[in-house]
Amino acid sequence: MANQFKLTAISSMIAGVSLLGPISAMGMQDDNVLPEAKSGECYAKVLVPPVYKTESIEAIVSESTEKLEIIPAKYATSSERVQIKEASSKLEVIEPVYETVEKRVLVSESYQDWVRGSIKGEVAASEGMLADLEKSGAKLANVKPGTCFYEHHKPAIFKVTEEKILTSQATEELSVEDAKFATSEKKVMIKAASKRLVEVPAVFKTVEDKVLVEPAKSVWKKGTGPIQRIDNATGEIMCRIDTPAVYENFQKRVVAAPPLTTTVVVPSEFETLEIEKLVSDAKEVRKPVPAEYGAVSKRSKASSHVLSWVEGKQGNVAQLGEATGNVVCLKETPAEYEVVKQRVVKTPGSFKKVEIPAVFKNVEVQKLVTDATVKKTPVAEKKKEFIKRIKVSDARLEWRPVLCETNMGDDTILKIQQALASKGYSPGAIDGVIGRGTMDALSRFQKAKNLAQGGITYTTLEALGVKL
Repeated sequence: MANQFKLTAISSMIAGVSLLGPISAMGMQDDNVLPEAKSGECYAKVLVPPVYKTESIEAIVSESTEKLEIIPAKYATSSERVQIKEASSKLEVIEPVYETVEKRVLVSESYQDWVRGSIKGEVAASEGMLADLEKSGAKLANVKPGTCFYEHHKPAIFKVTEEKILTSQATEELSVEDAKFATSEKKVMIKAASKRLVEVPAVFKTVEDKVLVEPAKSVWKKGTGPIQRIDNATGEIMCRIDTPAVYENFQKRVVAAPPLTTTVVVPSEFETLEIEKLVSDAKEVRKPVPAEYGAVSKRSKASSHVLSWVEGKQGNVAQLGEATGNVVCLKETPAEYEVVKQRVVKTPGSFKKVEIPAVFKNVEVQKLVTDATVKKTPVAEKKKEFIKRIKVSDARLEWRPVLCETNMGDDTILKIQQALASKGYSPGAIDGVIGRGTMDALSRFQKAKNLAQGGITYTTLEALGVKL
């Protein structure tokens, strides 16, 4: 009798939905219409969970952009000849050539003079004495040198003068005044101006985005009410709960500012060279050198002696004056010469002009061939794959065949407990008696395998590997 009660309780527990009366869960009313069944079959109104399918969706995590590659400017190097010093000339002095010559200079002219004492006498007779001689009848013009007269005289008067004699001929002193240059600086362009492109990379920002991985749904969960379960024969309260949609948050890298290039002007490059410009060319400098003279004393007669002469003997003193006692003779004095050395110009000095060519310097110059350019390469966007669960059908209450006292053996509950324990769902004591532990383990197994809940369905037995 007790065993019969247990089987009845189990059947009532397994087919609990028939004891609940009208079911209002999920907005569905039980019409109490049972499916057609064979004898010995039991059915229970069980909760069939919603059916989901998954699909792969992609979300952009990095937008497409561009990669910039700067191709630098190209230059052609050449050599340019730059004049850094103008052509000029210089003068070389060719000194004059001198020679020394001897010259006989008349320092005393030849003359005839009347002297006294003897033919060798040095005292000259005066003009008066000569006049007196003429008066005395002497023909002085016819008197031959060497003729002597006795003299009565007054001495002649002489004067000495200085005469300039050329000792060095006038010439020139030659020198050269060098060419003069003005030094200045000249800027020579050695590299032409160009443009340089500078890359300004793209600016990215990270934003928060989300993707729907499981939509909002309504599920059945165990609930409580005014009447709680008292024993295994009482019904179980099921409550419909709205579960919100599930999103997966991720960070998304988006372009805040696209990449670009900016042009930087590269100025020309110059080299400063020192340039010498001709201000004045070399020129001759001639400084006159005057002639040099020497002084020679020259004695000349200023007045003749006053003489009274008697040829051959002394004359009358009273007539001729004081007799000197000298013999006056006509004396011829030859001309006197002095040898003087003179420095004369044999070859005049001159200048020789030497041309100095301009000075050039080879300067390396870089000329722009092609300016800098930008090569743009597209960078594809990056995507991330997400798994999205989509509900195919909602949860529902459905009549399904279940175990009951008419279709289960004495060891069925024991097999079910052993199968649950082997799959990791502990039912508590494995004693062949269905209780709260066994039903909780069974419910957890059904939820995990997405099986219908509310009874021990044949689908559940098949999943557990239990054969009747």
